[in-house]
Amino acid sequence: MNATIKINGQIMDHQIPTEILTYPNRLKRSIKAIFIFVTAASFSIFIPVLHFVLVPTLLFLAFFLSYSKFQEKYKIDLEKVHCPSCQAKLLEKDVFVKSNRPTKLYCFSCRKQIDFSI
Repeated sequence: MNATIKINGQIMDHQIPTEILTYPNRLKRSIKAIFIFVTAASFSIFIPVLHFVLVPTLLFLAFFLSYSKFQEKYKIDLEKVHCPSCQAKLLEKDVFVKSNRPTKLYCFSCRKQIDFSI
């Protein structure tokens, strides 16, 4: 899939490996997120005073983040992508995107904003 990279108003077309996540992959990622937070909530029951805050917060985060992960439909592989401005390698490996809206990243070398859109 072609991805458009925009930096400082300049638009560049690059071939970036992009994967459309299937329904089972999205479901697996959301179940994994809910399992992690429910497990953390169950272990936080044993913390004497903080469990009044931790358990409801972690349970809320379990359902909110699992729903958020389920909505992510695209996976952009940035392992071989370099910053168009300074040619430094980006630190992010995989970026998960919900829709075709632009995704904003920052280059840690030159501190410029990079916009990716599918």
